[in-house]
Amino acid sequence: MYISPRFTGRLILLVAFLLLQLSFTNTARALPRVQGMEELEELREEISLLNLLRGLYLSEDQITQICEIAVEANNAVKSTASPILRDKDVIVATFADLRNKLFQAPGQETQSQQKAQQINDRLKEAQEKALEHLAKLETRVTRVMTSAQLEIIEGFVPCLIPPRDLKNPVRVGQAGAAEGPLARMTELIYATPEDVWSERKMILLGKVVQKMEEKSGKLSDSMRSDLLSRLTETAKKIRATDQVDFALKKGDLADEFLLIDHTRRGARGQESLGKVGKWFLSETALRILPRWKDAMAAGMDQVTEADSTNDDFKIEPNTSEMANRLKSTLARLYRKGGKNKGLPPLEQIQNRIDKAEKSKDPMELAHAVLETIDSLASAGIARHIINKALVQLIRGVSKHLKLPLINEKHDPYGFFAELKRAQDAPSPEEAFQGLRKLADMIVRFKKL
Repeated sequence: MYISPRFTGRLILLVAFLLLQLSFTNTARALPRVQGMEELEELREEISLLNLLRGLYLSEDQITQICEIAVEANNAVKSTASPILRDKDVIVATFADLRNKLFQAPGQETQSQQKAQQINDRLKEAQEKALEHLAKLETRVTRVMTSAQLEIIEGFVPCLIPPRDLKNPVRVGQAGAAEGPLARMTELIYATPEDVWSERKMILLGKVVQKMEEKSGKLSDSMRSDLLSRLTETAKKIRATDQVDFALKKGDLADEFLLIDHTRRGARGQESLGKVGKWFLSETALRILPRWKDAMAAGMDQVTEADSTNDDFKIEPNTSEMANRLKSTLARLYRKGGKNKGLPPLEQIQNRIDKAEKSKDPMELAHAVLETIDSLASAGIARHIINKALVQLIRGVSKHLKLPLINEKHDPYGFFAELKRAQDAPSPEEAFQGLRKLADMIVRFKKL
């Protein structure tokens, strides 16, 4: 099991008291150290860990669990080191005595060697006990992570600035796939209507490449073209999956976006587990993970909800309440003169809502709402009322689908920009045309 130098240093037996053993077994390790640069080494380790975390996209729950295990590891190390620290003066004096005897004539060191060996055996036993405990804790950390995240850790090299390397997802800003951004992107690709995908797929995939370039630097034209081709083929495979298989294999499908060579896993045996322990059972992890969790919580993506519209046409899981509210809204519009504007009878439109409600599917009801809005629009109901209803429908469906369709920060298909353009249109009619087109696309996304 591989343990980092700083983490090893936390065990007195591996710093102050293992020097003798190291000198006997591997003199070449005794490299000179620059005194007074410990703070710089800590900063290097923190920077490397943060580079790794940027590529792992750990969920809040994962970070919480790993922090708890890291604390347990820290307590285990302290427990092992405590009795040794208690006897520190005796241990140091015994080894110092052996060193001094070695300056004397041969044979003078025998008794000192025996005493030092007894202590060394004690230290070795404590070391093995500590490492055995840490190995079990490391196994628990690996169970918290996805297979894709473990792949990333296996291939990660400590660095200040990750180099451009498309074979390593950490270096292009990609995540562990079973959950997080890649899983959401996989769902988005699968849920997109065919005509919308044909028209807008390069917007989404282009943003993926752009995000990679932000992390690793600008790619050459040929590399960018190759990457887009690979992403397109992966997306094609996702979209060709039937619904049952998608539900079962979503994590595996998302994993294909990692663009890494999976045959590397297993070739190096347990070393990947050693790296998990190195990075996440260390003092560095104890310092960084809580701050990372806070930073991620503060930077959570927010869907902009700038409109002050009410909830007349809001989409929600409770289809019964939703239907009753819609019918009440329609009745109010009729009382304001809708019947004289050429609308179908109120009962006919309300029956449309009731029929959709029986399905208990909010998306069925969303289609009924869109049809009702069309009826209101064709009858000449004021465009500002129609446009308000369309905005509510667009935002409500997006929220119900739990897809980032109307998302100012990422805007994967350009829908947010189109919504703002429609709302800022110079005339209510132009706004209606833009909003109606957007609503038609969004109500046809699959609910996963």
